[in-house]
Amino acid sequence: MNFFETVQEPVSTGGNYIKAGINEKLVFDGFSIKIDKNGNPMLVRTFYPEGGDAEKTSRSQYESFSQGVRTDRTGKQISNYVSWVTSVLHFLDALTTRKQASSVMFTTLPVPESDSDDIAVTQAQLEAFVDAINPIVKGKVVRYKFVGEEKESTKEAGKIITVANLKVAFVPYAEAMTEGCEKPVLAETKLRFNPESKWDVKKMIPIAPDVDTFGSSDTSAGF
Repeated sequence: MNFFETVQEPVSTGGNYIKAGINEKLVFDGFSIKIDKNGNPMLVRTFYPEGGDAEKTSRSQYESFSQGVRTDRTGKQISNYVSWVTSVLHFLDALTTRKQASSVMFTTLPVPESDSDDIAVTQAQLEAFVDAINPIVKGKVVRYKFVGEEKESTKEAGKIITVANLKVAFVPYAEAMTEGCEKPVLAETKLRFNPESKWDVKKMIPIAPDVDTFGSSDTSAGF
């Protein structure tokens, strides 16, 4: 039985709203810092569609930081910090040159000595990075892939599942739309988005009523 209608976001989106999928032309409104409920700093990326209202149509992504080292698919040890640095550099390649991005990152943030170097990032370091990089990249246009997770919502038609909580995708997720960046401007995207993939949309599993072995709904409070 289908308990919800699932709304699948389009693979490529345009217009004045940001959705899960590949958004063709987004203006990057810069990085900022937000403090979470535990007092830890988060790096925030904010975008709005080209031609859209920066206040009414913007969406933000929040990146929190935790130390740790994991094993990747090749068996290589890699720290959360190095993974984050790799992701941010990939993004900045679509907004500026690698030389400029690396210069800012590694004069404001710690430089890892190895892929498994487990580094903690401080609020002061993030603030220094934001202050240095925003004048270079803020206002640049980028093609950007958002991923998210299904969330139940209610409309006139009844209960539906929409894609919300837009998050930073795995690399690759950004392409240049401005000449002079590390990445070339591509007429057609090479990014891929699959709404059925667990990596692009985290599925919400509807909770069905308890059913006994004979298939009838269990509404009893006891045995």
